[in-house]
Amino acid sequence: MDEWIEERREKRRVRESRLDQQPIVTVDGVVGANAVSGGKMQGDELWDATFSLVAWRIDDGVIESGQMVVHKFCSDADLHALQDLVDKESLVRFQAQIVDRSSSGILDARLQGFSTVKIDDEKLEELRSARLAPLVYDDPVLGDLTLNRSINSYEAPVAWLGNEVELSISALNEEIDKRSLQIAHELVEKQSIWHARAIDLAADSLLELKNDSWLEDDEDEVTHDEFIKAMTLESISVFSDKTFAFYFEDGDLFWGHTIEVTGSIDKGPDSANIVG
Repeated sequence: MDEWIEERREKRRVRESRLDQQPIVTVDGVVGANAVSGGKMQGDELWDATFSLVAWRIDDGVIESGQMVVHKFCSDADLHALQDLVDKESLVRFQAQIVDRSSSGILDARLQGFSTVKIDDEKLEELRSARLAPLVYDDPVLGDLTLNRSINSYEAPVAWLGNEVELSISALNEEIDKRSLQIAHELVEKQSIWHARAIDLAADSLLELKNDSWLEDDEDEVTHDEFIKAMTLESISVFSDKTFAFYFEDGDLFWGHTIEVTGSIDKGPDSANIVG
């Protein structure tokens, strides 16, 4: 953990050193689907507040699109003020120093201050308005999937063994990931097989933990069949690295925590954990 924190700190030091060398520019931009968030590493006094732009214009230049991550180190009060000031899917104008993250194409910006000038930019407003419109992918197997921009995934309720579960499929630059879509097809079309494999893996992996550490004072040990019957599938996520995750309501096996089963089409379910 210490090595991970130090690695993160070193990356942050490099970023800040590069930003120190940049001029202050004015940025007009479209905020993405998430509002301002704040994070701290162990030992930090200030929050690292961030929000992202999906399109922007620098010093009245041409409009660019992609991702610009805007940072500001700030106190609790300043973080709350920034969260009140910047809404998701809004137009903003601010001053910042900007650098490019090597080969990733993502820009890092250090916020210097906000302008009080109202933005009047027709093209940026068109881009902002377009993002507010639902983006739907019509799939012959799964039906209409709607893009959830906050997690960059397409989502839809699907029928699963007589119930309805939420299916989430990764998106790439707001386009549905076709490899993930194929995996979702496989899971849904052979759902009885995949469901059985997932719950068996969960019971095999977590039953001993349940009986060793998660029994109530007057509760009998749980059998394999009782463990399986307690689980209820709530959602499935398919990711761009060709893996998937099943999320089960635990039937109070682990006092309300979610049971997560992960795996891949090639290897099948291979890991079960308690999350949430």
